[in-house]
Amino acid sequence: MKKQNTTYSPSFVIKLLLAFLFFVTLFMPLLHLFNLAISIDFIAVISGRVFLKALLQSLYVGITATLISISMATGIAWAMVRTQIPHKRFFAILLMLPMLIPSISHGIGLILLFGANGIFTNFFSLDTTIYGFWGIVTGSVMYTFPIAYLMIADILKYEDSTTYEAAQVLGLSSKDRFFCLTLPYMCKPLIGI
Repeated sequence: MKKQNTTYSPSFVIKLLLAFLFFVTLFMPLLHLFNLAISIDFIAVISGRVFLKALLQSLYVGITATLISISMATGIAWAMVRTQIPHKRFFAILLMLPMLIPSISHGIGLILLFGANGIFTNFFSLDTTIYGFWGIVTGSVMYTFPIAYLMIADILKYEDSTTYEAAQVLGLSSKDRFFCLTLPYMCKPLIGI
């Protein structure tokens, strides 16, 4: 009987090591998490007062950050698309810059600037704190504003301008044009944001 030589190629060894790495770092923690989840009484957790309070606080933070972000994005997008602001390209790049920064950097930056021993907190002797509701809202707005701005600016760029010209010829004020033409046109895309 002849003995076979079993040598493995380097690519096979690398694939085997990667599979082992994924198993140890991804699947084993998930299995451990599911094992812990089986022993938890979810009905008791969901029906508790702490869960309801945390859920309501999350909703308040999300709604507040959404309203602030969309309001700011709408106003700034309107100004960038519909007015003759000088240096629009520079401002557009500046407004989209937070999208290029990792999200963890937003939080670290807020803590370094406005934390308990933050740069602005110490320099201006501020008594307020970034920790809590308004800190989370500020971080959420910083994270979501550029995306909302891009979407709303695109909506405004590709809107048909002939209706505005007709409304202006008919004597509609700019406020009426916004509420009668722009806002209804933007409703569907804003819901999608």
